[in-house]
Amino acid sequence: MAFAAFRDDKDYALTTHWVGAAITTAGSIVMGASSGLEGVLEGLLLTVCLILLYTYARTPFLKVGKKTRTLFSAEPEPYGTKLSTPKTWWLLALLAVGFSVYPVLTFVDSQVSDWKLVVCVAVALLVGARFGYLDRLVYNRISAGQYIQFVLVSILTAGLFPVGYLAMYYGGRRLIAKTGGYGRHSRHPTRDAVPPPR
Repeated sequence: MAFAAFRDDKDYALTTHWVGAAITTAGSIVMGASSGLEGVLEGLLLTVCLILLYTYARTPFLKVGKKTRTLFSAEPEPYGTKLSTPKTWWLLALLAVGFSVYPVLTFVDSQVSDWKLVVCVAVALLVGARFGYLDRLVYNRISAGQYIQFVLVSILTAGLFPVGYLAMYYGGRRLIAKTGGYGRHSRHPTRDAVPPPR
């Protein structure tokens, strides 16, 4: 499967990928055979899930109906990665779940360092400021219209993310104008982007 990523010929890469997936699946069945039917089924399920996850995340070879399903977009995206705007915000919400666990641990475990909590607070504010700056830079609406994810991230970060985000979104206009960000940036706004209030 890994060899398919280095092939320029898409048809050959597609065949190589799925042949590799079939061989990997067959190997998992053989290895699980010694544990009986239950071992075979567990190995098969795990292998299929990992193959589908890898195919979705790293290749354009997963098709449902006539539509290709892939994690990354071939077109430029506003946040500087090839993740689409909705996927970027859902990923941010997922990371915020991990962030929200740490404050709980500080109350449960008295040995957790206070400076780590300070780092978490700073990270939430800085990440919020970065997203606010980028949305302001490309004339996106607040959270690029991803309001559900914005609310989830806001709750999970105890309000820290929106503080950084809104401060930069509304207060970053002067910074962007001062640095000449408007007109020079190479990022692409979302389709429904409109100039934010000045």
